[in-house]
Amino acid sequence: MIPSYDPHDSEYGLKLLEDLTTNAYEVQQKKVPVVNYEDVKPYIERIANGEPSEIISAQQITELLTSSGTSGGQPKMMPSTVEDLERKTFFYNLLVPVMNKYVDGLDQGKGMYLLFIKPEISTPFWFGGKACANQLLQEQ
Repeated sequence: MIPSYDPHDSEYGLKLLEDLTTNAYEVQQKKVPVVNYEDVKPYIERIANGEPSEIISAQQITELLTSSGTSGGQPKMMPSTVEDLERKTFFYNLLVPVMNKYVDGLDQGKGMYLLFIKPEISTPFWFGGKACANQLLQEQ
C-alpha cells in the first residue's frame, strides 16, 4: 500500500519511491514465492484423482501431459488447458513458414522428422496422460 503524501512535494515523492523500490526483490519474494514441482505435485495428483482443477488453475485443466522423465527417470505430470494447446499448436504451425522465409533451400531435397512417442499414463480419474509430442501429433 502506498502511503499518502503531497504530490507537489517532489523531494518527499522521490524519497518515497526510493523506499518502495529499494526492497522490491524481497517484497516480490514474499508475495510471489518461487515454487518447484514438488510444491505443486500434491495438487496435480489430487486433480489426477478426480478433484476439480480449480484447486490449482482458474482455467479448466483438460489434459495431464507427461514430461520426458529427465528427473531421475520418472515422468512428471503437467496440467494443460485448451489455451495451452492452442498456443503450442500456433507456434508449431508457425515454425515451418518462418523457417521457409529465413532459411534458403528448405523446399529442395529431403527432410526427416524424428518424433519420439511415449506410452500414455493412467490415473484413477485421467485415462491417457500424454507426452507433449503425442498431444501435438494427435491434434495435427
